[in-house]
Amino acid sequence: MTKEAVQRLNGDVLFNSGQLVKRFHGPDACLGDFCPVHNPSDHKLRGEQLFFNGRHMVRRVGAELFIDPDDFVYRQTGRAILRNSATCTVCGDMIQSVGQHDFRECSCGAIFVDGGFEYMRNGADDYSHFIDTSVIVDDSNGK
Repeated sequence: MTKEAVQRLNGDVLFNSGQLVKRFHGPDACLGDFCPVHNPSDHKLRGEQLFFNGRHMVRRVGAELFIDPDDFVYRQTGRAILRNSATCTVCGDMIQSVGQHDFRECSCGAIFVDGGFEYMRNGADDYSHFIDTSVIVDDSNGK
C-alpha cells in the first residue's frame, strides 16, 4: 500500500484527499500493470492528492485536476472526463453532472448537462447562453 491511500479492513479505501471510497477493489483485482492505489508507477504526480471521481482516478495540484497516469480506463482509451459542467449566461448558475444519467438544468431552464464522467450530453435554448466549463483529457490519437 502506498502513502496515497490507507486500506480499511472492510475493503474501503481512505485517500490522502480525505475521500473515503466504499468497496474499493483489493490488490489482487487491479487491472493492468499499475494501480494508483496498490501499485503506482513512479510518475511525477504520485505524491499529490488522490481522488476517485466515479470513473477515473484524479490528482489535484492546487486548483488543477489531472488524470492519474495509472488510471486504467485512461491508459486503455486515452480519454477522460474530469468535469462535465457549464455556466448559464442568463441566470448565472454553474451546473455539473457527476454521474451517468445525472441530468442537471440551470434554475432558469436555459441550459442543461448530462452524463457525468461517462459521456457528455448538453443542450440550450440558445447556445449563446451556454458556457462550457467542462474539463476533458483526450490523448487518444492513434488508440
